[in-house]
Amino acid sequence: MLAASRDQALAGVNAKNEFLVSMNYEMRMPMNTIIGRAELLAEASLPDELRAHVERLGQSSVALMGLINRIWDFSKADAKEMEFQRVPFDLRLFVERAVHAVVA
Repeated sequence: MLAASRDQALAGVNAKNEFLVSMNYEMRMPMNTIIGRAELLAEASLPDELRAHVERLGQSSVALMGLINRIWDFSKADAKEMEFQRVPFDLRLFVERAVHAVVA
């Protein structure tokens, strides 16, 4: 009984990990395309209003890629496959960018 429960739990963990690996790939590929296209558009000669939309698209897609990366990091941490390191962090800049992304 206990062994069967353990096997079910391990199967669930394996299924979750396979799902996260698959979703990481499936989400990362189109996001890289969106980021790349936004960068190409930003280099083009555009009217100011359209340029503002393209910049917001680029900022939002980079932010979403960051979220995808963090989800992937959490899954690696959950699987005990992650090494942590200290990284300088500017909280004021982070908050300013977050507010700008929502308000702008």
